[in-house]
Amino acid sequence: MKVALVVPTKKLRPKEATCVPFGIAYIASYLKKEIPSCEVTIIDATLGHNVTRRLFNFQPDIVGVTASTSQILDAYNLGDMLLRNRPDILTIIGGVHVSALPYEAIRHFDCVVVGDGELVFVKIVKALINGKRCRGIIHGKPVEDLNTLPIIDYDSLDVKEYIKRGVDLPLLPNPCMDMITSRGCPYHCVFCRNSNQTTKVRYVSAEKITQEILLLHNKFGITTFYFGDDEFLVNVQRLKELNVLFHKHNITRWIKWGCQARSQTCTLETLGLAKDTGCKLISIGLESGCERILNYLKCGTTTLADNELALENCAKVGIIAGGNFIYGVFDQTLEEMRESFNWIKKQKHLSFASSGVLIPYPATETWRRSQELKLLPDKVDYSRLILTYFVKDTYLLNQVVPINVFAKFMINTARMSRLYAKRNHLKTLWNFTAAMCKRPVFYWAWLFHPLQMINITFRRKKIELECWSLHK
Repeated sequence: MKVALVVPTKKLRPKEATCVPFGIAYIASYLKKEIPSCEVTIIDATLGHNVTRRLFNFQPDIVGVTASTSQILDAYNLGDMLLRNRPDILTIIGGVHVSALPYEAIRHFDCVVVGDGELVFVKIVKALINGKRCRGIIHGKPVEDLNTLPIIDYDSLDVKEYIKRGVDLPLLPNPCMDMITSRGCPYHCVFCRNSNQTTKVRYVSAEKITQEILLLHNKFGITTFYFGDDEFLVNVQRLKELNVLFHKHNITRWIKWGCQARSQTCTLETLGLAKDTGCKLISIGLESGCERILNYLKCGTTTLADNELALENCAKVGIIAGGNFIYGVFDQTLEEMRESFNWIKKQKHLSFASSGVLIPYPATETWRRSQELKLLPDKVDYSRLILTYFVKDTYLLNQVVPINVFAKFMINTARMSRLYAKRNHLKTLWNFTAAMCKRPVFYWAWLFHPLQMINITFRRKKIELECWSLHK
């Protein structure tokens, strides 16, 4: 039995550009464990693989496809092509998008897997081996204990190609590898797929994480890791266990890692523990510098005071901190958007900032409200559901600010927020100028926003003089 697992397109959201396709990587490893006679290959178009040619050369019995929302149209085209030209091949698709919209996906594939795919995929393959061809929408049983899944067979992946492209987040040195060590999130932010989550949060154990990190370090020389979990720091007990194991195996001597977190979990105690375990960077879900908008996006669970305290705590323990910001909530005014930008400018401990337009991903609360207000066309162009600050590239949900005003604001704010944050990180004027003079945005900012650039460039010196006068 031959199984081809496919990532069908190069179209990715920015943060997915360097990610290992963990979904199909786990399925490949689990298939090899449960059905040793099964021949499995992974075809990833994001690495430049020619999907059609490789499928023709491999001649699979089953093709399994995974795709994010922005990739899904190419996945559907691949499914249609296989159904039309090779109906003998069993086609299966899974992932977050089709789990949200299975009745749409089933028009293009024999099987649609909703939820966790490892257990059900193996059952489908075993059924075909026994002469039974599965069809329709199949709900995968959640993997209650993630430790029962095997460590990813990295020999089946072109690891060197993934790490060659670097990481999307700044300030983490290469070679760097992404890791996902949990499934789900205890929170339900309106823009996140977890707003529709019903299964409990599950975690990979500290022992298994340590084992996998040692494998990647010893085999590929990887010293930097980014944990892409929705919330890595919330499980403090696991972090304590990681700390013990990292010291036991001398991992803390060479490792550098970053993660995503919420401001509430960035306490001094937790951050101190993370720092001692090798953490260098945290991307905090800051979302907005306007209290009302933040309250909406985070369902009332976070305040600006929480965000400010989290940034201060990171600075105290010596961890680089930054975050993402969202603009374009349905009723957000221009004044509230400016309020958010002004908050960013005041944060002295914000070392990186990314700004984008609110995106209505399927099955999220944002998606449902967008449909209620009829803000999306009947046939959504999913390739436009990408993280971006260019309004023309996506759908604008905001109903208050004129689109031309919104578009100009987003370009200016996204670029200037990045410069303000960069100035915080590169504390000397020389380092800031030397780093930024290689980038076009530096000259664009001086040309169109000279007063703000004067403020950015000489702000650090002013702050240092103020501190000196206080201590005099």
